[in-house]
Amino acid sequence: MVIPEMKPQRMKTSEDACARTISSHHRNPMRSLRHQTSRDKLALLMMLVFSLGCVLDHLTTVYGTSLPNIVEPNPIVLQLMELGVWSVTEILIILMGIISGIIIGRTEEDKLKDFSMRVLTIVGFTRFIAAFNNIAVIRKVLD
Repeated sequence: MVIPEMKPQRMKTSEDACARTISSHHRNPMRSLRHQTSRDKLALLMMLVFSLGCVLDHLTTVYGTSLPNIVEPNPIVLQLMELGVWSVTEILIILMGIISGIIIGRTEEDKLKDFSMRVLTIVGFTRFIAAFNNIAVIRKVLD
C-alpha cells in the first residue's frame, strides 16, 4: 500500500475571508445593480431638491418684489434684475444643476459623487430656506 504524500495546508486567515467577500461583491451583478439603482434614485432626489428649491425661491422672489414695500436685499440679484437677465440666469443655474446631477449620477468615482450630491442638495435646501423666508416676508406685508 502506497500512502500519498501529504502537503501541509495553510491556515485560513481573516485576510482570506476579506478577499473572498470583496471578490464575491464584484462578481454579484444583482448586488451591484441594486447599489447603482439606489444611487441613481438618490441622484434624482438630489436634482429634484435642487431644482424645486431654486424654482420656489425664484417664484417667491418675483412675487414678493412685485408687492409694495418689498425690495430684494441681495445686491447680485438686484443687479441682475436691473439688467433684465435674472430669470435667464436662474434658468441657466437650474439647468447646470440638472446637468451636473446627471453627470454625477453616471460617474463611478464614489467620493466625487458623494461630495457633489451633498453640495447640490445643500444648495437646494438653502434655496428652500430662502423661499420660506420670502413667504414669511410676503405674509407679513399682506397682513
